[in-house]
Amino acid sequence: MIKKIFSIAMACTMGIGMMAQVEEKKDTTEIKLGDLKVMVYEDGEPEDSTVVKKRSIFNSGGRFDVGMNLLIDANNSTDMTGENQWMDLDYAKSLSWSYYPFDATVNIVKEYVQVGFGAGLQWNNYGLANNVQVFPQMPVYSDTSMMVLDTYVDSTFGVSGDQYDFTKNRLRTTYLKVPLMLEFNTNRNEDRSFHVAAGVIGGWRLGSNLKQKYSEDGVNHKNKIKNDFNFRDFTLDASVRVGYGDFTVFAMYGLTSLFADNRGPEVYPVTVGLSVIAW
Repeated sequence: MIKKIFSIAMACTMGIGMMAQVEEKKDTTEIKLGDLKVMVYEDGEPEDSTVVKKRSIFNSGGRFDVGMNLLIDANNSTDMTGENQWMDLDYAKSLSWSYYPFDATVNIVKEYVQVGFGAGLQWNNYGLANNVQVFPQMPVYSDTSMMVLDTYVDSTFGVSGDQYDFTKNRLRTTYLKVPLMLEFNTNRNEDRSFHVAAGVIGGWRLGSNLKQKYSEDGVNHKNKIKNDFNFRDFTLDASVRVGYGDFTVFAMYGLTSLFADNRGPEVYPVTVGLSVIAW
């Protein structure tokens, strides 16, 4: 009985051996069983392996951007003068935060050339450096003595508020942002790739407000005023992104002014910062 079982086992082993082809390569053993091919790597993975961590169309955790806001005038200067002087910024209090839960790429040339797109929210803070009061409407006087008030026009402006001691004087805008970027990568493995991207970002303003903290005659005050402050409803920015792996530095330049035409200072937003893919 035992002899018979042993004979059957030997026959099965020889049959499998005839069906299987084993080919040994450097640090690699390849076993073929019919249409099935099994690769065995002695060191886990060969040095010249073409197996890469490919980008999926969606970044699973989305993307975070954090940056600093600047403003430039029509002459591309950050030095606010004349009627724009009230827009001088305290850069430490002029931060930008963005989160793109929907962030995707589509391959054009494998993973080397891609189109990136998505949607997310951006919060822009503009901390005013000077003691100023901000109003969304400008008075119009009917005589040159500025004594007889005729009406108001929607135009945001700031006046000196030296009688107040501001600890916070910040304008904030919230946007829905939709980027469209062309991206170039040096490696199909995203963890080992330098990447450069350029494109445009469209925006739709969802809200805006002015938040103030100040003291007057020894009494502390807090104000939060929700108003459009004549910020432009729809925006368009040019953007450039450069980085390695999941870390990227970026810059955005406003192709549209911060305020609606003729309804505030002609200033253009610029944001520079760091972008991180969320895991």
